[in-house]
Amino acid sequence: MSSLRTPTNAAADARDVDLVSASAALRAEATKILDADGLRDILAGYGQPEVTGSYTLDLMTWRDLDNYVLRDGLGIRAFCEMGARIAEELRPVRMQFRNERIGRTPGLPDDGLYWGVYLPPSDTTWKIDIWAVDVEQGRRMIAAHNALKARLTPETRRSILRIKSALCGHALYRKSFVALDIYRAVLDDGVRETGAFAAWLKTDKNVHIQWPPDLNAGGGHG
Repeated sequence: MSSLRTPTNAAADARDVDLVSASAALRAEATKILDADGLRDILAGYGQPEVTGSYTLDLMTWRDLDNYVLRDGLGIRAFCEMGARIAEELRPVRMQFRNERIGRTPGLPDDGLYWGVYLPPSDTTWKIDIWAVDVEQGRRMIAAHNALKARLTPETRRSILRIKSALCGHALYRKSFVALDIYRAVLDDGVRETGAFAAWLKTDKNVHIQWPPDLNAGGGHG
């Protein structure tokens, strides 16, 4: 059997290699923030730090880093003290606070406290999510995350990277659909390309996105 690749397949393979390399480069930047810049040590002073999301899945397509701090009964004052240390040592340009002990927003961690940290290491901005949650809730979320990671294969990882990289800048991303939807579509329903994911969104979530986008239409998402 010939091992020659068609030009189309060769171009797709090269694209996938680029996406995997880009994910590794983003992960290296995130590791610097966690370790060399001291974020992990700061979080460890207030509970058990756990890094999750695309960082641990090796599925990074943009500068977003998800963290949990597991601790029962972490008070508001201590959580704000943690935020002050982050502000002093990492020097973010902006920080956002949420108190889900009051907010009770559907889909967000129960009784969670949140810092959204916007950190520019150079000419780009990292968005760092930090949730303080109770130990039992945190363990359940970490277990679910690890179960998802165990299902990934090189093929499904490449498919997810293709779809995420195509849609992470879409206006509806993180509003009407999120990365977990992409993971579900690929791992549960065999979706492999962005067009198929657009069809999946329409059927599964009644979310309509045009793919490929109409470049001649006004008001595009960029």
